[in-house]
Amino acid sequence: MMSASDVLSVVRRAGADVVIAGGRGVDAQLGEETRSHKDLGAADLHDMAQLRRNFGVATHF
Repeated sequence: MMSASDVLSVVRRAGADVVIAGGRGVDAQLGEETRSHKDLGAADLHDMAQLRRNFGVATHF
């Protein structure tokens, strides 16, 4: 099984600008795994920026 870091590396090498989201993203911010995760959430930064513009929210990435 690939780690979240491995997945992020592969996706970025492919040219995508993504961040880890969801529970694993929270754990990354905390610096520890708070529970076992069965999935990996990822967010495309371009899509997120467009959504934020559409809703009139400032983008700070």
